[in-house]
Amino acid sequence: MVDVSSAGIHLTDCRQCRFTCHDNCPYANDEDQQHCFAMGDAGYCTQCPGKCHWSEHYDQKYRWELMVCTWKETVEDVKEKFLEGITRKIPVQTLIDKLKTQRDLMTGEMEKPMETSNQCLSLSIPEYIAVLVAVLVAVLVEGDEAEVKPGLDTRTHNMGEIRHKY
Repeated sequence: MVDVSSAGIHLTDCRQCRFTCHDNCPYANDEDQQHCFAMGDAGYCTQCPGKCHWSEHYDQKYRWELMVCTWKETVEDVKEKFLEGITRKIPVQTLIDKLKTQRDLMTGEMEKPMETSNQCLSLSIPEYIAVLVAVLVAVLVEGDEAEVKPGLDTRTHNMGEIRHKY
């Protein structure tokens, strides 16, 4: 990475493509990137792979330089690194297996309260409905008896049957 800000060089980089579109741009401000030579008439870049809008571009203060490095290794060096990797893999695989076992145990423990909760719900809902119906019927009978309208005996009898049904 080379700092080019002190040299007065401005690089136009695309945020989306991570690509340098213009190596020596005269525009230092990001708002001015629409005037960069790399931008076409419609405001889209002619250089980056995605042909992105000028607003996706910015002035970069550093230039990335790719360096090719070569080195020589013997077959013995490669074999040694391979064997070292194999010996490290075994403890990691053991750790992964232990974590999977713990996960399975925890999943089983989490299912128990859910099953218990479902059992409680299945038992309590009918009882709750029966109590609720009894209370509602009692309130209706009490209100009906207070008004004393024709057919009171029939309504009271019908509500009593509903109460016994639940």
